[in-house]
Amino acid sequence: MQMGTGVSGAQDVLFINWAVMALAIFTDKAPWLFITIPAYLLYTYGGMIKSYLFPPAPIEAPMTEADLKRQAKKERQAGRVKYARG
Repeated sequence: MQMGTGVSGAQDVLFINWAVMALAIFTDKAPWLFITIPAYLLYTYGGMIKSYLFPPAPIEAPMTEADLKRQAKKERQAGRVKYARG
């Protein structure tokens, strides 16, 4: 810590293992402490995983008056019968 380096994920796992070993002397429920590892990962990366699995729906912009006129014109043109000269 004096060198300015942080604690890595591997050290976190090591510290949890040590805590479980020390607490196992006193209680048989100490291995439940291992659930903190996946819980922390879910807390850290859960939002990213959720947004990947369930992407937000695209927001459609409301149509302007010009867009409505353009769409109506295309619909009128699609309804016309085109004659071939020949």
